[in-house]
Amino acid sequence: MEEKNQYATVSGDGTIQKILGDHTQRDYKWNKFLSQKSSLGNIIIDPAFSILEADGPIGKLFGHSKSSTLLGKSLFDLFIKNEKERIVHFMRQIGFDKWSILSYIQLHCEGYKSRWVSLYTKKWKRKSENRYTIVFSNTRDLRINPITEEDEDIHACILRMYEEVLEKTGVTLRNSIAQDLFGIRMNLQHFMLTHGHEDRILPIKETLRDVIYNLSDVANDLHPTVLQNTGFLAAVEELIFRFRRESTVIKYKIDPQISTKSPGFQLCCFRVIQDIFRQDFLHQQSRELHLRLLIKNKMTCICLDGFLDPHLDKVETFVTYSDLFFIVSNRIAIYSGSVDIKNKKGSNQLIIKMYI
Repeated sequence: MEEKNQYATVSGDGTIQKILGDHTQRDYKWNKFLSQKSSLGNIIIDPAFSILEADGPIGKLFGHSKSSTLLGKSLFDLFIKNEKERIVHFMRQIGFDKWSILSYIQLHCEGYKSRWVSLYTKKWKRKSENRYTIVFSNTRDLRINPITEEDEDIHACILRMYEEVLEKTGVTLRNSIAQDLFGIRMNLQHFMLTHGHEDRILPIKETLRDVIYNLSDVANDLHPTVLQNTGFLAAVEELIFRFRRESTVIKYKIDPQISTKSPGFQLCCFRVIQDIFRQDFLHQQSRELHLRLLIKNKMTCICLDGFLDPHLDKVETFVTYSDLFFIVSNRIAIYSGSVDIKNKKGSNQLIIKMYI
């Protein structure tokens, strides 16, 4: 069990960033990393979005010589008006257990026509009152390489164990438990044909049939046979074929490097794509859909065009499809994933990034 203490960390310009309240040693290391790597500074706000503390060079970002000039201002004063609803929606999701990220949010500051940043945020308590630490960073995702090589090895081991457990559970459910139940069902069928008692046996048979179907469905979620037997590209093509409509053209491009990734990671990518295609309301009016999966070094990017309402702006899109984004975010969290929207030529492009 990790020891809990109070810590203080030094921010970029040498001032002390106070991390008040109880934090674990892991929180301290992560917070220290953000403070040192971010050249934009950080703030602490209350639930009313009022800025209580400002450290680092964040004041210079808004044309002030001292960060203390920001004290007492509203968090929303730091961003363009159109970002308010998106910030409010994001802050409602913040928890005590981990850092959350809001990527590509536009600042309201002099000297820049458009300046975009990412926010790393976590909730904590000071004397029973909630507080939020917000670290400002450049739009480049700091989680590409936020930990040491030793931590990376540990994380890789955890991923392998996680993937092996999923695969073993899926195979056991399908090849052992479901098959045994099917055998019991066949024995009941034989007994009923030989000795009768249909009124008692038929309900049991129907129940077993439903249980076998549900078990097979869960097993396929954990370890899809189509991925195992045919590979990622064939599985995606089969998925696209099943969702194809006469009025819609679906174009796709899959990076062949995906075959070098672990089975668990391929499954995660497949499930994300499947989650999007299953939401008929997303693309039922679209005449052309585009799916691209690109891999560059440790980053895997899934780009989807034509799936979101092009008439909504970025904030409205996040709010409208919040349930879907929540499902996708949970799937990709173990791979330091992020979900973002890019408006390009009147179309809202959904961009999902993962790192492994």
